[in-house]
Amino acid sequence: MQSRLFCLIVWFMGTFLVCAQDSIVVSKNPTVNLLYAQAIQLSYEERFAEALPFFDQVIALDPFVSEIYLDRGIIKTRIGDQTGAIADFTSQLGLTPRLADAYFLRGERYLQQHNYHKALTDFKKVNKLDGGNADAHCFCAEAALVLHKERKARKEATRCASIKAKTK
Repeated sequence: MQSRLFCLIVWFMGTFLVCAQDSIVVSKNPTVNLLYAQAIQLSYEERFAEALPFFDQVIALDPFVSEIYLDRGIIKTRIGDQTGAIADFTSQLGLTPRLADAYFLRGERYLQQHNYHKALTDFKKVNKLDGGNADAHCFCAEAALVLHKERKARKEATRCASIKAKTK
């Protein structure tokens, strides 16, 4: 599906960014596209609670819209619904199992909930899909350390530092 979309929702190290969009085409259904555009616009305005029903409507009309669960999971994170966010990231992974961002975001939520085993599993998956993500290596090291996997923690911390040194 072709789109003149240049709108992204990114949750990175506690920062929420939404860029402007031109037109959004995520479905063959024009109503879905309109609802999605409204959800993105409200998100851009940081009116997250108001955006959520629009994301819900998009999912009700077309549950296979690309990355809709990722976007809604980010919104749920912003309004404090960590469990709902995890469920949405999991749903996204059911549609796109190789989407490193969904594993990363879900791993962050697991870390926040002190579910270190699941966090470690997700960050290991991110590292497998995107080995250059320094933050995933750092978080992987953090979870491994809490789980008393010192060797794994050391390895991941070294990899994290190495990637960060290359990007300076």
